[in-house]
Amino acid sequence: MSDADLLLRPWQVHDLPQLHEIYQNQPDLARQFPPIASITDLQDWLVKYARCDASNAVMALEVDGELAGCVAVMGKCENLNGWVFYWAAEHARGKGFTTAAVTALCNWALTDGGWYRLELGYRTNNPASGQVAERAGFIVEGTEREKFLIDGERIDVTIAARLASDPTPQPRTPVRLQGTEISGESE
Repeated sequence: MSDADLLLRPWQVHDLPQLHEIYQNQPDLARQFPPIASITDLQDWLVKYARCDASNAVMALEVDGELAGCVAVMGKCENLNGWVFYWAAEHARGKGFTTAAVTALCNWALTDGGWYRLELGYRTNNPASGQVAERAGFIVEGTEREKFLIDGERIDVTIAARLASDPTPQPRTPVRLQGTEISGESE
């Protein structure tokens, strides 16, 4: 177990400079955002997508007070399904922080959050993302062949899901959850 302090919380305007720096220094994050040319574009993203309400929980991940990534469950529909996505800043990768955060948020979503089925997809050429999904309790359901076109190359995507009735994994590192619709280890 890590001694790191992990916090999932709503995004805030004061995150924009650090988020912009992370985005500028990690070209792979361009796949996670609409085209970003400035902090203003990131602010537009924040206003449009990064919210916590009855249908979305798009959370900033902090590790020891420093912005370290994003974990989200979005789009609760009448079937109580949601889509999960996540990314980590380079300095936080490979340490289990993203896995702990995804596990904690999905545990909340499938209990207090009211979702029943959570889905995600990861590039088959991204085994680290696959490990996060597996350790967070997601079960592979199949492959969508050549779904993404990235840098001129067709990439297969592995699709996985987790149901409220599936076993509930526990994060190896405790994660505090904070936000309007988020409950549990709230502050």
